Amino acid sequence: DNKMNVLKRKDFIDTVDHFIVLSEFHKKRAVLEMGVNPEIVHVIEYPLYDTEYNDSKFYNIEKINIVHASQASRGLEILLQSVLHVDEDFQLDIYNDFYPERYDNVDLEEIVKDERINFYGKTPRKTVMKKFANSHIHAYPSIFEETSCLVQAEALASGNLCVYSNIGVLPETSRGHGIMVDFSSIKDQNEAVAKYSESLINAIKIVKNQDFDPSGQIQDILEYRNKDRIVQQWINFDNSLVT
Repeated sequence: DNKMNVLKRKDFIDTVDHFIVLSEFHKKRAVLEMGVNPEIVHVIEYPLYDTEYNDSKFYNIEKINIVHASQASRGLEILLQSVLHVDEDFQLDIYNDFYPERYDNVDLEEIVKDERINFYGKTPRKTVMKKFANSHIHAYPSIFEETSCLVQAEALASGNLCVYSNIGVLPETSRGHGIMVDFSSIKDQNEAVAKYSESLINAIKIVKNQDFDPSGQIQDILEYRNKDRIVQQWINFDNSLVT
């Protein structure tokens, strides 16, 4: 908030000719919160690098593998409470800043003992990319208004069925793929858990029944996040500055 107070100051805004933002959602927020002319706000997304996809992972599935790889404060508690409603056998691997032994939360005390859940802590990106290549579902019941979500794009490009909330940039990042859960009108965390667990159970059934083909999703995300395409956007922007 203190940084926004600086960015909203007229004497600062008057010094800026252009703003580069990471999504259309980001642009709307910048225009609304800073009061700047939308014509000087330009969207250039992050490109994707080094994503992998194991095209055999959806055949002869022994156990559904679910991955969560975002900061714990962005919805992990909802996910952990949601999996209690899932009777199916699965493996949930969590890569983030959550370490069960450091938290004193009665609500999570029994959940973290669930043998289906593995906590790996902060993990190198390369390791997570290899995990995405072989996992089936990316679970992200976010409650945080992100302006860009690279991990969601990476999960989609790696062929995961993404189950995510409609908070912040996630609908835009997902480009209509995956299963979106409406969190916009939830009254409390219990309602979020009920909604999300239902969609997660549905996603598990879809994968187990081999009703999910990620090929179109992968092609769409890789084309949209193509490095050469985004480099060209920067070149076009640079050319537009020449008078």
